[in-house]
Order: sequence, then C-alpha cells, then structure tokens
Amino acid sequence: MDNDVIFNSFANTFKKKIKKDLFIQLQFDVYDTDNDKMDIWQVDIENGNIYLYNEEKIIPERILGLSKNTLIKLFEGKISPSTAFSENPSGKGNWDINPNIQENPMNSLIGIKFKTKEDKSQFIKSINTKDWSDLNNRIKDFSSFFSNEYPTKIIVNKNNGIKIHNDINGISLYSSNNDGKYRFHVYFSIQKDEILEEPAFDFNMYVISGKGMIETGEEKYEIEEKNYYHINPKEKIYIKNNEKNILEIIIFKI
Repeated sequence: MDNDVIFNSFANTFKKKIKKDLFIQLQFDVYDTDNDKMDIWQVDIENGNIYLYNEEKIIPERILGLSKNTLIKLFEGKISPSTAFSENPSGKGNWDINPNIQENPMNSLIGIKFKTKEDKSQFIKSINTKDWSDLNNRIKDFSSFFSNEYPTKIIVNKNNGIKIHNDINGISLYSSNNDGKYRFHVYFSIQKDEILEEPAFDFNMYVISGKGMIETGEEKYEIEEKNYYHINPKEKIYIKNNEKNILEIIIFKI
C-alpha cells in the first residue's frame, strides 16, 4: 500500500476528532527496510486544519522515525497509536543518527530521530522543561492521527500487543499528562509464570479473563476474571500468573 494513501486516509479521519486548539508540526521518516528506502512526510496542524507534505517544507518541532511495517499495522488496526509511541524494551524502532533500525534496550516503534549529535544533546538538555512537556502533551493529543477509525478503535487482544513493560505483552490504550496528573489505561496479557512488576501507586484493575495473584510486601491477594479491583499498595506490587490460562487485565490510573 502506498504511503500517500495511508497518510491521507489518516488525515481525513483525524479531521473528525482533532482538538481545535491543537497546533503541531512534525516530520515522519518512514523506512521501507525491504527496499532500503526512506519516505518523508510532514504534518502541519493549526486551527483544526491538517496540511500534509511529502517533502521537507516546514521546520518540524520533532522528527520521528517508523518502519513501513509499523505504518501498515497502524493502518490495519493491528497496533494502537499509543502502543506505537510507547517504550518497547524488547523490540526495534528507535531512530538515531544512523537511519537504520537501531538495537536499543528502551525504544519505541515510533521513535525520535536526531540529524546530528548536537540535536540529540539539545534534546537531552530540554527533558523535563516546560517546552519539552508541552510538546510531549501535544504529541499525545496528536497520536490518534495514526488510526483509520472514528471513533478511534483499538482491538484489544494478546495478538495485537508488544513487550511494553517489564517484558510483558501489552497494549497502551490511553495516556495523558495534563496539569501534572499522569493518567493511563493499559492492557496486559500475562502468561503462566510471568510476573508484572509495578511501583507503589494508586490504581484500578479489571480482570478480563484468567486468575492471578497480587503480592505486595508480605501480603497476597487472589484476583479472578470479571472482577474490578482498586489497589493502593504501600510497597512495590507484583501481579503473578501461576495458572495455565493467560491472565488478561486492564490497569487504570485515573
């Protein structure tokens, strides 16, 4: 499938759900690793309007890289937009000075690309500044651009997940960090003998299927399907699956 068909389809769908106050200028370098080719797409959004350029026409606020394979999976709904932007400890995808896919212990399927070492140095210095946080929040608002569905639909099953947290298969469904309040919804499918480790924080969990065990400190609690739990541990928490069947859960931070 041609990239222009995909990007124009994304843009037409995004017009139905775009926030009127969203403004952003991004560049996406799409790598076709099978043919060793790169295709540049720029997206300029302002006042509810979307402008697409298949060339370097604007000065982007951030350059991001992704593979053609990832682009097609996003178009087909096999990867959620939020998942593609999430850190993926076991995969490929982050783009650095070298335009080839890089092996990196922490990266994402849609990752930041730096043209020079100076660009990378300036980015590192900007982390956690107001401008950095503002752009990250606008990118989160923009991320559903990579969905061909309205309303944005995410197919939630173990086959559409990637290793996103502690090497556990998951799907990032939603995330935001507005007004200093971080919120997220994440689906996990935990195999037998796998353990999902989380820090001590207040969260809610719904068990879609399977049975499991929560351990925090010296305390242990059983969890089972079709039940909703509110958890506020004082110590690190471990969600374990000791059963043959997959444990499927959704964790909410609201």
